[in-house]
Amino acid sequence: MAMNQERVECPVGQYTQINSDSLASLSFNLQVHKGAVEFRATTDTTQPDADLPGLRYAEPWGERDLAMSDLFQLASAAYIWAKPLGAAATVFIDYGS
Repeated sequence: MAMNQERVECPVGQYTQINSDSLASLSFNLQVHKGAVEFRATTDTTQPDADLPGLRYAEPWGERDLAMSDLFQLASAAYIWAKPLGAAATVFIDYGS
């Protein structure tokens, strides 16, 4: 399967949707200058509730070819959101085409 990589710039303190189409699995890695990035999933393109915690990753961590159902407990999770906590971050996301 061919892979496409997208570079997504994420401003600090706000959720940014990092995939434009729904996903069944994904790979991503981070470029963070300070702090960590919190990830949340939704079933549609509605921004997640900012008061609820997500999964936190710091550079150079990420995931490789992980099923959405293995990463998030939300049934039918299809859209990923990233919120840098200490400084702006770049997320590189790979997905199959």
